[in-house]
Amino acid sequence: IDGSNNDCEVKSSPLSEQGHPKSNSHSDIVGYMYVVSAQDGFPLTYYVYEGSKPDSAAFHQVARILKSAEIEVKGVILDSGFCNEEVLDTLEECSLEYIIMMHSNHLGHTQAVKEFGESIKWCPGYLVSDDGVFGTTTKTQIFRSHPREGYVNVYFDAVRGTRESIELSKEIRKEKRDNDNRIRAGKSVSIS
Repeated sequence: IDGSNNDCEVKSSPLSEQGHPKSNSHSDIVGYMYVVSAQDGFPLTYYVYEGSKPDSAAFHQVARILKSAEIEVKGVILDSGFCNEEVLDTLEECSLEYIIMMHSNHLGHTQAVKEFGESIKWCPGYLVSDDGVFGTTTKTQIFRSHPREGYVNVYFDAVRGTRESIELSKEIRKEKRDNDNRIRAGKSVSIS
């Protein structure tokens, strides 16, 4: 399940409103949400809504559509824009299993990283793929403001991590070279 929006120049539509356009324009937008099968991408339903409404607010209607359609849904996959207490309440109300990406500032994420972030790196016992991805699951409180617990997965992608470490090393070395040149030129050191 995911939502998006399109610019809309219609003048008399109750759906066309100011919001956060994906196009980065300043025009009014109309929001929409699609539900597709994770197995084959087959569209199951959609919902069109006001441009000012965030995806997480429109989710409640989509969940109710799924429940009333009597379609057997094993679960839903949602991005981090849906990771809030109200969406989790709706998922539980509709008896839907879920996987949701978390923002790095959510308590569940910070707890999982604190507990396993370093220990899973390069540890064969945590290897979950043949492509160098390590991971584990822990049950922890999800939000600071709510006692709800859930299973939080934390992963280390060795290929991506190595690539990002190399890029960081390049930035550090460039910064050092730039500052060495500033010192030789009698200028003050500046670190970006």
